[in-house]
Amino acid sequence: MEKHEIEALIFLSVNKNELVNLDEQISKIREVKKAYEVLGNYDLVLFVSVQTRTDLGRIIDRVSTLRGIRGIATFVLTERIK
Repeated sequence: MEKHEIEALIFLSVNKNELVNLDEQISKIREVKKAYEVLGNYDLVLFVSVQTRTDLGRIIDRVSTLRGIRGIATFVLTERIK
């Protein structure tokens, strides 16, 4: 992670019948560098990289308003260990 970048993980709970539609919409967001379907309390996790906290807030707002999103949790990465 470069010093000027903010990296975060965004965990999403989604309506299963909207998953394909969400995949298409999320793939169009350039700040989303990786996206995975996961098992557990959430259905998707997004790895995002932005320049500022304002940019991160904009991405969170954009993702949280997509059709089919039931819940969202964001974790800002602070230090790479390995």
